[in-house]
Amino acid sequence: GKPMKMPLTLLGGVLLLAHFDAQAGAVIVAANSDASTLDQAQVQQIFMAKANKVGSANAVLIYQKPGAATRVVFDDKVLGKPGPQLTGYWSKLIFTGRAMAPLEEISDAAVVNKVATTPGGIGYVDDAAVNDSVKVVFSF
Repeated sequence: GKPMKMPLTLLGGVLLLAHFDAQAGAVIVAANSDASTLDQAQVQQIFMAKANKVGSANAVLIYQKPGAATRVVFDDKVLGKPGPQLTGYWSKLIFTGRAMAPLEEISDAAVVNKVATTPGGIGYVDDAAVNDSVKVVFSF
């Protein structure tokens, strides 16, 4: 048969996905943390404040600012909640006193720095930003 013509809109979507896949992300903890490798469900639990430990330390969540490229991918791919939905979720948690607002850093480098120097710190960055002050516990 002759090749089907792909509608342009679909093609746009495919290109967008390819663009996102080119960026690999990493969930990181401090290099000296006793946290071990996590699976996606555990990462979700921690970043949705349903689990509050990173290794033996209390979890300190370090998000990226809304709209940051790595955050868009993380919210979508790892948490399965787009930004606005996640914001609503957190507003409820904070309002009812069930959780503290996560810290938000402006860049990958800032997240790496904060995670490296915060006991229990856990954040996510573009994997290009990972250095030896942190270790990767999950890749996305």
